Amino acid sequence: MFDPSQYTVGWICALALELTAARQFLDDEHNAPDRMAANDTNAYTMGTMAGHNVVIAVLPEYGTNSAASAAANMLNSFPNIKFGLMVGIGGGAPSEMNDIRLGDIVVSKPTNGHGGVYQYDFGKKIQGREFLPTGHLNQPPPAVLAALQKLQSNHENDGHQINEAIRTVLEKRPKLARKYRRPTPDQDCLYHASVEHPHEDDRSCEELCGTEPSNVMQRHQREADEDDPAIHYGAIASANQVMKDAYLRDDLARKKGILCFEMEAAGLMNQFPCLVVRGVCDYSDSHKNKKWQGYAAMTAAAYTRGLLATIKLRGLEGERRLKDVLGEYQLRSEDQASPFAFFYFDVNGGGRRDLPQMLRSLLFQLGSRSKEAAEQVQELYEECRRDNTSATIKQLSATLKAILHKLSSITVVIDALDECDSPSDVIAWLEDLHKEHIDSLHLLITSQRYGSLDNAICCWPRQDQLYCVGTDDVNQDIRSYVHARLFQTEEFQHWISHGNLQEEVENRILKKVNGMFRLAACQLDELSKCLDRPRLMMALDNLPETLQEIYNRILGTLEQSPRYREVLLMLQFLAWSETPLSFGAMIDALTVRLEESPAFETGNRLFDLKYVILDCSSLVTVIGASETHQQDHKQQEIHLAHSSVKEYLRSRHLARPFDQLSEEIHARGSIAQTCIGYLMSLPINQFWDPNPNEFPFAAIANHWMEHAKVAEATDDTLVQLILKLYQMESARLGTAKGNNKLYGSTEGNGKLEYKDWNDGIYGVTYKYFAQSPPYHEDLGVLYERPLTHASYWGLETVVHRLLEAGADVNADRCSDNPLHAAAFRGHDSVVRMLLERDANVNGANDGQFPIPLVATSFNGHVKTAQILLHNGASIYARPIGSHDAFEMAIRTHQSEFLRFLLRNRLFLEQQSGILTNADEKLHLVNRGPARCVHRVEDQEEEASAGLAAVVQDLGPPCTHFCLHEALIRGLFSSDFTCIEALIGYGADPRGCRHDCGNKRPERPWLVAIARTWGPDTRQILELLREKGAELDGQASRSELLEALKWRVEFGPTSELRLVLELLGDMVLDVQELNQLRQRAVDCHNVEAAELFLELGADARACTFPEHWANVTEPPIILWSDV
Repeated sequence: MFDPSQYTVGWICALALELTAARQFLDDEHNAPDRMAANDTNAYTMGTMAGHNVVIAVLPEYGTNSAASAAANMLNSFPNIKFGLMVGIGGGAPSEMNDIRLGDIVVSKPTNGHGGVYQYDFGKKIQGREFLPTGHLNQPPPAVLAALQKLQSNHENDGHQINEAIRTVLEKRPKLARKYRRPTPDQDCLYHASVEHPHEDDRSCEELCGTEPSNVMQRHQREADEDDPAIHYGAIASANQVMKDAYLRDDLARKKGILCFEMEAAGLMNQFPCLVVRGVCDYSDSHKNKKWQGYAAMTAAAYTRGLLATIKLRGLEGERRLKDVLGEYQLRSEDQASPFAFFYFDVNGGGRRDLPQMLRSLLFQLGSRSKEAAEQVQELYEECRRDNTSATIKQLSATLKAILHKLSSITVVIDALDECDSPSDVIAWLEDLHKEHIDSLHLLITSQRYGSLDNAICCWPRQDQLYCVGTDDVNQDIRSYVHARLFQTEEFQHWISHGNLQEEVENRILKKVNGMFRLAACQLDELSKCLDRPRLMMALDNLPETLQEIYNRILGTLEQSPRYREVLLMLQFLAWSETPLSFGAMIDALTVRLEESPAFETGNRLFDLKYVILDCSSLVTVIGASETHQQDHKQQEIHLAHSSVKEYLRSRHLARPFDQLSEEIHARGSIAQTCIGYLMSLPINQFWDPNPNEFPFAAIANHWMEHAKVAEATDDTLVQLILKLYQMESARLGTAKGNNKLYGSTEGNGKLEYKDWNDGIYGVTYKYFAQSPPYHEDLGVLYERPLTHASYWGLETVVHRLLEAGADVNADRCSDNPLHAAAFRGHDSVVRMLLERDANVNGANDGQFPIPLVATSFNGHVKTAQILLHNGASIYARPIGSHDAFEMAIRTHQSEFLRFLLRNRLFLEQQSGILTNADEKLHLVNRGPARCVHRVEDQEEEASAGLAAVVQDLGPPCTHFCLHEALIRGLFSSDFTCIEALIGYGADPRGCRHDCGNKRPERPWLVAIARTWGPDTRQILELLREKGAELDGQASRSELLEALKWRVEFGPTSELRLVLELLGDMVLDVQELNQLRQRAVDCHNVEAAELFLELGADARACTFPEHWANVTEPPIILWSDV
């Protein structure tokens, strides 16, 4: 019997024939273990292949969801799997660039900014634009990619033996030959995309489509010196659908470089990073058949065996297990009532260092391990999808608390809190969580004690909950580390011939480290550079005893280095840039010479970055692809070696000339100038259609504004350089296409958050809520004018210079102007400067441009809003057909900003409700209240339908304004804090009674029943009842029934019982229950259907759709959107 912990390679197949092919290449087949993890429904085949213990699972059905489930089960039962393989058949995508034929092999390989697998059915489709994928799939582990490179080189040099391997298999098992041998060449027929096989006609392609030259692509017969089957490396497209569209196939092949289509890999890559190997069995068109499936499965399996033979076992030692085990806690979570979740703040993790990422990760893990948790996360997802927003920290935290209260036991581990970007935020969240007194939570946090963290730890309310790991325990770990490095690595093997030198070094180091891992590592780094025993003894006698001392020593040696300038600039980037730089990007950055024109030329690039890194090797580290493969170097990333290095470089104790590192203003000024010099040197087409492989620093350089806004007040050279950039083409300030590509090229590494620049610098959510239709012509650039750009980024000195030079303060192009840009970002000083130059405080007077006050509302900038109101901004201003500031604050859950608006509104109105602002015309003309507030919906519908650029008069003038519409928005957003504030300041929970000759507004109670869901649902419904909402005009039963039907169809089922309980005295009769149950059945909502049956619905009164009994799965949560 074999131990599941001994298996290190996970192999997944989608079809039985793929499993059959895989088994033929096992050296030995093992018996399955008696016991798997609870709820593991996989069937496994286990054995050894090329020296590796391999476990193979076959999927119960096609699709990414099935693959994800199988992978999760496999990782639970086989915890030491280092990497995965997805091996089987797929549909080829031949093109002029890639001569792909049936039986060929396609291997996923990172390319064009993605990890080798492209999910073409996950993203968003915006009217009039191409499909835009969102999210990113991981790439295979470095050890696998390194072996792949070596195998590719071997095949290029010596050819492959795939046909011979298959022939050997079929000679051993001749009964397989009929299905798995290679078909004859005349059965490989590639039709033109215009030739479509008739649907639902099973006759052969030869019979229906013919083989005439006009229908079939003519291809040469492969020569003897060509590999046949051929092996192709690149992008594989994955989706939950079979590709049978030749036109779409060709389009994706041309635009995305797709080589093959399949249906499982996208479900694996982010949870089970794997290599995908596909044998081509058809051409992804309507002419699919099964003739080539057996042989294609064989070629894929034969290739994979060769790959495993190339991966050495020692190459896997550095790979982290796909399922880490933290101490005695097992992530298997066999008891779903007691799930486990963990988060590690990784200083080199990219995007894994703040509170939002921690909360998202914990929710994802808990949601995947507990049904109750999944329901809560689903509710949050539905709420965000409905509001077209991303989840806020408040929403994430509320959802996590709701899960903690629901479950009887939860274990959470938060590791390395000291490496968090903003530990104070996490500490504040933990203190808030502590006040909840959640008995079910078992929380373990690890951290070093220093700075604000030390204060927080010392002030923790429950000192009995703190455990200080003793120095003796840490020293024991350090002893193990030092011994392993000295005696078990090749680094110090040349000392063996010098007697007991290693033992002496070990003893000397252990006497000085005093519990500091990092110090021991740096001391070994220093000693490894010694050339002989005398110099080693001298170094041992003078070993630094603190990290600051050793870092000082390293910097002291750099001043004499011929690469001093490059080292200094590299350390400035690493210490102050939020985004890690790849090898290629760093080489370009260090090549910039601002004193020359142009400042950057490709011919002046550094030959190699290796010696610059070696000059400060203990301060920096390289992560990413294998260092032994030169072609991978550009994809590697350079990081500071430890959080203590960043703390040291940012300290105030560095001696000249290295104080340039610790002075943030100087360092960021230097970074900004380097970035701008680079951008000004690039060809203009690199902004319209950038090539990240040709200019890898462009993505980082494009963020020069973040550095410039810190330094520009005292750096006149930087200001002059910015003004010089502004005089060039506006495209150099950013284009939608250019920024999309630049972001997309690095987003897969998790370093730059992806932004959909097609919706401009404000994003789709704000544009949707704040910009009035019809939308203005897209000029192709993100910033049409320099003043708008400088205002958006808060470049105060630059704004002042531009204004002094006569820049138009009210210039508005691309639906934007400088004041709106500054207000959106909350740059108060810039807002004041613009208003002093007579900027229109409301943006424009015709209601067709975004309003500055609404922009401040979106981001909750209260101080900026005060400045605007003090200068005469209309608190009621709204673009035609869009949101005012009240509604925007509610949409974005800015409750404090909403209270600020409500308090200011009281000063603008008399008891009668008639507006008395000094600039009454401004409030009454073109801004919404000129017509009844309840007609806003009509205005929106007319404007969005494109019936008129300016909405026509909808009836007699009416200046009524109330908080009814804002209350309705609050109910849609399910935000209790906002709803409570609105009612407190006068919103009628029973609904507004004003009659303006238009239809009566929506009733709050009905809206709450239909559209309010999430953690605040009970509080909201109880508040409305308390304030008399259920007495609202005696809403008819039919209206209430329609509201319930809406909730059944779109709302979370978990809250349906709660809503029914809060309906007051209303008792549903059998006929009404039958209607609701029928709606649940129509929507495949099994749980709701059973609830109505339990409440008294007639079991015989429903009409069931086909396969009703099989519809039991809950809706899929799109975790990447949470």
